[in-house]
Amino acid sequence: MKNEFYLPNYKDGSIVNLMSSIRKAFGGKSPYQPLKDFNNGEISNKNIVLLIVDGLGYEYLKK
Repeated sequence: MKNEFYLPNYKDGSIVNLMSSIRKAFGGKSPYQPLKDFNNGEISNKNIVLLIVDGLGYEYLKK
């Protein structure tokens, strides 16, 4: 694996934007932009569970 690092996309590709997308898909409002590639029509369930694992770090996951 190459030593490539990707910086987070805080403008329109972050966890906040994912939550905004889900909220808007269920008819809610959000002050944040939704994900640009999120298709609201793909959510057909009444309830969803969003499990976010963030900040673990690459070195920790390598172990």
